Amino acid sequence: MLYALAATELRVLWRNRTALFTAVLLPLALGIFWLYTFPRHTPSQWATVIALQLAVVAGMSLYLTATSTVVARRHNLVLKRLRTSELSDPELFTGLLAPSVATTLAQLIVLGIVDTIAGAPAPADPGALALAVLAGLSLAATAALATTLITPSPERANITGLPLVFVLVIGAILLTLNTTGGLPHILMAVPGTTIGRLTALAYRGDIWAIGIDGIPAALPAVAALIFWPVVFASLVRKRFRWDNRN
Repeated sequence: MLYALAATELRVLWRNRTALFTAVLLPLALGIFWLYTFPRHTPSQWATVIALQLAVVAGMSLYLTATSTVVARRHNLVLKRLRTSELSDPELFTGLLAPSVATTLAQLIVLGIVDTIAGAPAPADPGALALAVLAGLSLAATAALATTLITPSPERANITGLPLVFVLVIGAILLTLNTTGGLPHILMAVPGTTIGRLTALAYRGDIWAIGIDGIPAALPAVAALIFWPVVFASLVRKRFRWDNRN
């Protein structure tokens, strides 16, 4: 049942031309555009490009698409009918979000290949880059479900979701350009900035080195990586509405 639901949602996504453009073609186009317009002479400059690509793909391909999908299924009463099936609530959400997650990962692989061909250096710490990808996926998925709490209709999904997409992109720039001092630690309080911070650390290396403030460089980012998805998941568990909103 879970695989059937995920396969159905994937077919719906790929048959919807508007969704196909906003969830697949536009993020890829932006990622390639930034690759050839931003300076990329040093590893830190490459970190900015890669963080931007990760942010826009997580924001548009997963976050906005998943929000629209869940709201649309609720609006058409499909979500309520699915809840009477043999699927548990977590399995239901997994089936709805799996196509968006798979599409996001596929795009990241494509962009990774393009970056490599364009001369991107290997990260000094691949584990930190993997954490950045995990941060983007976990935040986007849980934030999408949380955003449905304030989204009354499918037409409003892009409007209610745009602020976080902007935060993801701006955070990717700020946290790769400024990686010293206390400012990056303060900005960790903003959802999504973890992507930029971890990507910068991936190319700088020494992610667990003690900084001038006595805190390991990666500790605030890892804490934020755990904190925000937990907060969003808690909101969804307590306040998610299965009935159509007025």
